[in-house]
Amino acid sequence: MASPTGIAIGTLSEFDGETAVHLASALELPSERDLALRWNGALSTSGRIGVLNVYNEVLMEATASQQTEVAIWTNDPVEPDEIWVLLS
Repeated sequence: MASPTGIAIGTLSEFDGETAVHLASALELPSERDLALRWNGALSTSGRIGVLNVYNEVLMEATASQQTEVAIWTNDPVEPDEIWVLLS
């Protein structure tokens, strides 16, 4: 699910393990992983972009332009244990 300022992504159930989340440049997507593009588009930002949990806690963040292109790659369409948030 996406809005002009955010994207919601499901993760692996907490009972099944942890999910690795990467916030990186679009050039850093590893080609050897079994990942598929799940979302691609632009987000409006305040100059920062972050990965937050369901409690609205910032897990990681980076500087971003006012309109930032974002691509979300995961290794599973429903409960991924690997998520790449790529900025360009």
